[in-house]
Amino acid sequence: MYNFEYELTEQDYISFNLHFFNTSKSSTRMLVITRLLLGLLILISSKIVFHRYSIIEFIISLILAIIVVLIFNPFFYWLFRLRIKWLLKEGSKGDMFGNRKICISEDGIHSEKPSSTLH
Repeated sequence: MYNFEYELTEQDYISFNLHFFNTSKSSTRMLVITRLLLGLLILISSKIVFHRYSIIEFIISLILAIIVVLIFNPFFYWLFRLRIKWLLKEGSKGDMFGNRKICISEDGIHSEKPSSTLH
């Protein structure tokens, strides 16, 4: 029989969600597509705003598109963390965080808290 004691914190939960998002192929693909489409959208919308669209307007819109593409990931992850914290604050966490004790025996995996017993 093995006993494990650990503490689950809010930061652990946020880190787990970020790690899961970073290692998911579909979320990585979604971020790449979003970044590229956002840059393309800036280039296309600048063509609509600047009717003549000379080389100067193209360079300005290209620089803006590059800046947006470069800062999109840090901004997205900041917003992702903020959203998780907001959801945790808004919802009922119950006994989700805090000290835990898990026992692994021949009968199965058991948690000290009766509401989360695993078999």
